[in-house]
This record gives sequence, C-alpha cells and structure tokens, in this order.
Amino acid sequence: GELSLLKSFDVSSGVITLVQSMTSDRLLGLDVKIPSTIQAHSWACLGKFCVKDEELAKKLVPLFFHEIRNTTVSAVRNNIMLILADLCTKYTSLVDTHIGEIAKCFEDPSEVVRRQTLIVLASLLQQDFLKWRGPIFHCFVLSLVDDEISVRSLGGFLLSTSLGATASQLAYNFFVKTMYTLNACPSAGSSTSFIESAALVDTTWGIKADLAGIESAFRAKRKVIYDSLLKLLTPEHKFKLAAKLCEDCIGPLLHENDSECHSEVLRDAMIVLGCCTKEIGRIPGILSAMMPLIVELKAHLEASKSPLLKEVMDIACGLLKEHKNEVEDLLVEDPTFASEILQELKSRSKSNNKISRNQNSRSESTPPGTGSKTPLVPGT
Repeated sequence: GELSLLKSFDVSSGVITLVQSMTSDRLLGLDVKIPSTIQAHSWACLGKFCVKDEELAKKLVPLFFHEIRNTTVSAVRNNIMLILADLCTKYTSLVDTHIGEIAKCFEDPSEVVRRQTLIVLASLLQQDFLKWRGPIFHCFVLSLVDDEISVRSLGGFLLSTSLGATASQLAYNFFVKTMYTLNACPSAGSSTSFIESAALVDTTWGIKADLAGIESAFRAKRKVIYDSLLKLLTPEHKFKLAAKLCEDCIGPLLHENDSECHSEVLRDAMIVLGCCTKEIGRIPGILSAMMPLIVELKAHLEASKSPLLKEVMDIACGLLKEHKNEVEDLLVEDPTFASEILQELKSRSKSNNKISRNQNSRSESTPPGTGSKTPLVPGT
C-alpha cells in the first residue's frame, strides 16, 4: 500500500484483485479463513491504491461505504474510516455526500474507534474538507456523555476547538434539532423556521438516539449536553434561542398529542429556556414577547396537573427577578400568578441571603493560617 504511493511504482490489476480478495473472511473458492487483522490491513492497502488512482477510487468508494455499514469487525471499520478521510482530502466530491457513514462509526463499541472518529472528523472540519452537518454535530455532542472518560474529554476539547469562532452560531443553529433528536422525536407543528438550512442539517441524522426516555440517567445526560452547548452561546444567541424554543418547541407542543417523547422535549425545552432567561431578562422587549406564552403554558400545565409547573416558575422568576416592580403590571390579567411569582422571588432572595451569610460566617470563623494546606510530598 505504501509503495503504491510512489510515482515510480505501478500497481497491476492482478495485485489489486489479490488484495481485494483478502478483504473477505475467506478466500474465494477456497476454504481458507482470513484473520480479521489481515482483512483490516487489506482494506487499508486498497485505500492507498485509491489515493493514487482516481478511477479506482470511483469504483471502490461505494464498496467502502457498503463494508463500513455492514462489517462487524471494529478494526476494519476503523481502517475504512481512515481511508475515506484520506479520500475526502483527495477527492472531496466522492466522499462528502456520504460523510454520515463516517460519523456512524461513533456507534462502534470500541473506544479506540470512537476516539479515532472524533479526531478524523475534527481534522477534516479544521481543514475545510467538511462542513458541519447534523450527523457530524450529533456525533460530537454524544461524545460529551460517552461511557469512557477519554472520549468525553476528547469530545469536549475538539468540540470547542473545532468550532472556533463559529461556536456560538453553530450551537444555536443545531440546538433545537439536537433536542428533538436526543429524544427520538419528530418535530412538532409545522413551523417553517424549524427547517434548518440544508447546508447545516441533514433531514435524517442517521445516528441512533439512545438518550430518549424519562429515565433519570438519560435526562441527566441530555442536561450535560444542553449545558455544554449553552456555554458556547453568546448572550445574543441565548436571546434568539429563547425565542426559537418558544416558537419551535413550547408553543407547538402545547397543542400536540401527549406522547412521551413530546413531553420530554417540552420538559427539556423549559429547562433550557429557564437557563437562558437567567441571563436575558434585561434585554428590551423580552418580557412582553415571552410572558403571554408563559401564562398560557402555566394554565395548560395546571389543567393537566403536570409536574413541569416548577420549570414554569423557574422561567418566570429568571425573567422577572430584575423587574419585580413590573410583575403586577405585566400579569394584570392573572393576579394570582403575579402573586405567586413575587412570593417565589422573595423566598429565593431570602434563601440566597442565608447561604451568603453562612458562607461569610464560616470564612470569618477560620483563624488566619489555619486553613487547609497541601501536604508536602515525603522527602521534599
């Protein structure tokens, strides 16, 4: 394979056929089993042949994608992924339209393959051979909650560095789609603003969503992903996201049939909106734009005796904590809700003050020089 990259070395069709025959688990016509390591190296060798020969690449690229979808051997999948990455830099148009297949390698049970997938995708993104699309973005966000700490750390690092200056814009573009996908849920309503640019989001992401459901572990993992994306957003994009959540999630889902996935998207949207409102409450126009929907949402949830009423209160308090004197005017048609919000704001203020006093008290009661010290290493 390496020799084939030399200008002075020509690969005959017979050699190509021989190498291709060793990509299978058995030699054609013979009862000879081929070890998986030989299969993996054979695929890598074929890839080297293709780097030098565009016509051969056009012929074999469909075979590479077929094998990466169907093989059960992680080493084979890993090597084909590396092949496709090399071919993407050489013949971008041949590979780019099927890049989701590379992203699907992140489903591999092998930690090594998952890490390699992230590295390959990040490299292609940084070199501008790939554009951010749904499958790629979803691959990175899932890495944030991977079972292996090495994958989680790598995913978090690459997500921030690969996004670069566009981090906030891309996190905003993909946020709502991410919420629906993680919950394995179709989009609600018919809002045209939900349909993202085809250049950014594929209609079918192609990567399994295994975080859907009401289990506390899945909810916690989704929250980790949302918190990580929120950290990438500028205040302006948080404001836009708040409006988008109202338009594409909360508003439509109020009138959807009560299914578990829609309920979970609504719950997630309200939690994220609550996080956003803590920082955007001072933006002009935000109160008049959002309070009517929050009132409608509260009434709907009260009628269904939903446990999400706490999230509604979090959103309202986040918006109104800097506008206590305006609460009654903003909610003149719902004085009961206004009273509840003022009481909750008062209670939270008392609680925060108590925590602050306790912290100050502990700080003052500790004599100088008696705080915890880092123990010396023996012998130093």
